[in-house]
Amino acid sequence: MKAKIYPLEQFNNDIPTYADFFCLHLSIICASLAEGITTITNTTKSKSIDTTIKWCRNIGANIKIVNDKIIVNGVNNTIKYNTSLFDCENSDITAKLMIPLLSLIPQPFGIKASDEVLQSILENKELYEKFNLSVYLENKMIRFEKELIPIECEIDGDIDISLVAGLLIALPLTNNNSIIKLRAPIRSEATYNLILKVLKKFHVDIKHPASMQYEIFGYQQYKHCKIKTETSILMLCNLSLLSQKNSNKKSNKISNYQNNIKDEYDKLLDFFKKNVIYFSRKRIRKKELCFQRVSLQVENSLPLLMVLALINNNDCVIDKVDLSKPTIYLQYQIMKDIFDKFGVQYTINEKEIMIHALKIDKKYQVDCQNNPYVVIALTMLALLSKHPIIIKNVDCIYNYNQVFFDDLLALNAKIEFIHN
Repeated sequence: MKAKIYPLEQFNNDIPTYADFFCLHLSIICASLAEGITTITNTTKSKSIDTTIKWCRNIGANIKIVNDKIIVNGVNNTIKYNTSLFDCENSDITAKLMIPLLSLIPQPFGIKASDEVLQSILENKELYEKFNLSVYLENKMIRFEKELIPIECEIDGDIDISLVAGLLIALPLTNNNSIIKLRAPIRSEATYNLILKVLKKFHVDIKHPASMQYEIFGYQQYKHCKIKTETSILMLCNLSLLSQKNSNKKSNKISNYQNNIKDEYDKLLDFFKKNVIYFSRKRIRKKELCFQRVSLQVENSLPLLMVLALINNNDCVIDKVDLSKPTIYLQYQIMKDIFDKFGVQYTINEKEIMIHALKIDKKYQVDCQNNPYVVIALTMLALLSKHPIIIKNVDCIYNYNQVFFDDLLALNAKIEFIHN
């Protein structure tokens, strides 16, 4: 599907915020394991969240969605399948978080998914085998056999965090202690700290005596709680760009803002507070964009920073761009193709990208290549431009945030959807 996004007229609406996607997945899974009823507030609708809810219901959790709340009656730390076949529905994050959990009992199970998702899971076959699991690909399905066992092991620190998070969720329910050591460099230590804080909220304690080591005690139990999901700072920063459409004195209220857990995302927000927006009492107002340098410190923020540099009033350097990291390299290649089409002048040297500011002066059609973070950043660019931008393959946004376009339409954005 394509989306034709027109420039946004001045708006007076509140700017919405969304729950942190990863934190919400963790909360739903932990609540599904727990004894008793957990209430989760500040939630986000997405297809992948729906998939996680379906899988958790399949292991016996009773889950109800009431307005902005998800109410979960957990399985009291006992896993049983209603069916041994789980459908990913193109959400590899659900699979990666829950495969170790499903392996707590010695009952074979299968995972259906697209070829791309199956390949993503199979790339980590060696990790699963370390924990005693047997992994087979058969008839466009991955089959898992044997039972997860607690061990001491060393894991690449740049591995997909969802995989390690799945182990950190499941291993406390085993009958012995485990130790996971991460090899430097670590992908995002702050995200690991977030995982530990969510687990602790459900009364599961994992020791972290060193930056590279996690000690997981067995025989633990998840207990119910009330939990309010953190705000997605990355989404907040993207949406705050819309304040550029207002006059200098006009401010916008941020709805449903929640940010108790301080991590590396706050470095991004701090940059925005210093250079992009005035931020006070949950209201924001635009600043003149005239910064010269910004650091890539947050995973998946490169598309946003490249767009921000493009609409800046002077040339800008993005530093700490480590193209050896697959996620950064992929997003850079997508944005590079788009910038080439726009005619943007840029140079890359070691870990720095110099981008020359440019006003989009005509209509373009570009391809996000199924990357939701590129969709979001390009949508902000289109809304701030003088001419429409057509974005191809925007369907991927629904796995990340099901109401993203709906909320923009509520802000008086004009968006036309063109189905293939």
